[in-house]
Amino acid sequence: MEDFTANIQEQLKDTYDIIGQIGKGGGGSIYKAYHKRLQKEVVIKKMHMKSRDELKNRQEADILKDLRHSYLPQVLDFIEAGDDVYTVIDFIPGESFQQLLDRNVKFSQDKIIKYARQLCEALIYLHGRAIPILHGDIKPANIMLTPADNICLIDFNISGFFEQNETMAVGYSKGYAAPEQKALVLEIQQKMLEAAGAKKETWNIGKDSDKIEGQNTETIGLENGTVFLENAGHDTETLLLDRENETVFLDGNNKKEQETALLDTTLDSVFVDNPAHQIDVRSDIYSLGATLYHLLTGRRMDDGQPDLTYEELSALSSDAFAYILTTATAYKKEDRFQSVEKMLEALNQIAKLDGRYKKLLLKQRIEILLSFSVFLFGIALVFIGLRISRTERENLYQTYIDEMEAAIAGFDGEEFEEKYTACVALDESDPRAYYERAVWLYKNRDYDGCVEYIQQLFGEHPLEDPVVAANLYLLLGNCYYERNDYQTAVKVLETAFTYDAENKSIYRDLAIAYAGAGRSGDAQDILDRAIENGLGEDQIYLVQGEIAKSQKDIETAREKFRKCLSVTNDDAIRIRAYVFYSDLDKNSTEALLDSVAMLEKGIHELPLGSTGILYERLAQMYINLEANTDEPQYSQKAIQVFQDIISNGMSSYQTYLNLTILYEQIGEFEKAHETIEKAIDLYGDNYISYKRLAFLEADEQANKEVSERDYYDFEVSYKKAAELYQLAEEEDSEMPLLEKIYNELVRAGYLEH
Repeated sequence: MEDFTANIQEQLKDTYDIIGQIGKGGGGSIYKAYHKRLQKEVVIKKMHMKSRDELKNRQEADILKDLRHSYLPQVLDFIEAGDDVYTVIDFIPGESFQQLLDRNVKFSQDKIIKYARQLCEALIYLHGRAIPILHGDIKPANIMLTPADNICLIDFNISGFFEQNETMAVGYSKGYAAPEQKALVLEIQQKMLEAAGAKKETWNIGKDSDKIEGQNTETIGLENGTVFLENAGHDTETLLLDRENETVFLDGNNKKEQETALLDTTLDSVFVDNPAHQIDVRSDIYSLGATLYHLLTGRRMDDGQPDLTYEELSALSSDAFAYILTTATAYKKEDRFQSVEKMLEALNQIAKLDGRYKKLLLKQRIEILLSFSVFLFGIALVFIGLRISRTERENLYQTYIDEMEAAIAGFDGEEFEEKYTACVALDESDPRAYYERAVWLYKNRDYDGCVEYIQQLFGEHPLEDPVVAANLYLLLGNCYYERNDYQTAVKVLETAFTYDAENKSIYRDLAIAYAGAGRSGDAQDILDRAIENGLGEDQIYLVQGEIAKSQKDIETAREKFRKCLSVTNDDAIRIRAYVFYSDLDKNSTEALLDSVAMLEKGIHELPLGSTGILYERLAQMYINLEANTDEPQYSQKAIQVFQDIISNGMSSYQTYLNLTILYEQIGEFEKAHETIEKAIDLYGDNYISYKRLAFLEADEQANKEVSERDYYDFEVSYKKAAELYQLAEEEDSEMPLLEKIYNELVRAGYLEH
């Protein structure tokens, strides 16, 4: 155990039995061991990144030990011995994909897609942590294939952490690293050498094959196939390069002085501010794409030969998969998938896309047979033209989808309708546009309209893609939840689960629906399953808060929602946490004021376009406060909030109804009329608007002297409301009350029957 000093061996002996060495890397040997207490096999490895800053080591240890995901190894312990840090992780049985490739194992497209989806889920989990994690070294050697035919993404020794919006670049692997990652490492390398005062004739940077025979040189650290940075002190990074890539060679005569100079070089002195060289989640996406490229083609990118083109990749797999690979490995970051979620969405749609392509090919073959008398050259041109046309149509359709999603985020109704119409005109059989329309309705809080629309979709468009069906049922279940119909929400979300049992959002929302329905035991059971499947920390706290709420444990619920807000980077989760928090206690003045403070905090933190529901909840808190305290200031504050909602373009039909009622309550009848009439102009005739208008007319006349009362407008509004109510076939407890007012006015002689 050459890498284990007497000190570390002493620390290990009570807990671990060392079985033997299973590998060796630049940072030291890798040993398989048996954990006596846990009674399981583990791996002990010296970390590349080590720091004399004990707090930094511990913070990074805590981050890694907190990881829980099906496709990531469990980090069990960190052991510090002097300046060295060792990590203890689960032993993952199986072989790495590099080992499989070295044995010339071939992988089908279906298998690669399966592994790609699992890798995407692991990366979504890492990128979505409270402190997001970049893996930084995705390649076949760092992906295990277990005997259960599932992947495990390993080796966090050279991972990167976001720290206060700055990313530490930690290295690159040739053939897999994104261009910006390699450029950043090489730029840091050059700046470190310059900062250390190195002379050009002393430091040689080049290929091993370029070394002059007999030159007295020596490398400072080797890691097969990997270039990495190693932490060597407070705010200090040492650049270690390998034999297969660009290597830093030290002159043997004064190597010690050069090493010392380099180790004393601080990050401040090598600060890189080139935006093109900054790495982010898209750098991991590139590495994932390059890894999938290797699995498909049997060769890595940047291997000295030209990389395969889109057409060549398509011939090996399919148009859709070739599109995913070329998009993931685009040279420019802005041309790649902008998140792993987007890449996973494309992978989940691939069966649909490939199915449509096969139908197109069949149609083309039939057309060729029917037109056999046409010259073969002409037939080939038609075939190629149709194929290109199909690719262009798919790219255009996806562009429209992206623009629809941007319109949803910006609440731009005109832009959304334009792109939706364009999508349907391009391909009315593709379900993606219909799904986006449902999302549009949901985001605009038109839950009734969204329910009606999704039910209509199920009736008119049979959904063959289980992922699309699952997402629609998920959306439908959430609509019922927002309508406080928790029992129906549970049934619908259980249906969604049958279509896609791996969708973590379904686990989360089903648990929340169970809690809303008072089934806290079922909620806890589904949450436990979700945790096993890698549910994010923020979402765990969110569900735990709802479970505590269902058990009337309000203080625990508050604590869980606050924890959720403290760790999440997901705006959608943040919004739900603020909304759930405001639902905890709507009665006591103290609780209402606390909710007001929280909602105002959320409104200031979140992007304006996503805060409509927080504004509406804030207005409701002020209305409740006015009812509790009889202080008119709260009504005025509620009115101001509703006016802000309208002026910011986030209003819904309910916004206008609520504002009408508020104006009526404070006696501002003219403004109340203007508001409800605006709602009718915007949203059309329905009985609710005319019901509200009739109540307003009755209230306004009741505030006048008897001799001045005129109920003609009331009568018109009431009859219109009654007529539309009959057509609506709904139950509304206010309509019998309105009818009673009408009959009393007839008996009093104000109206003729």
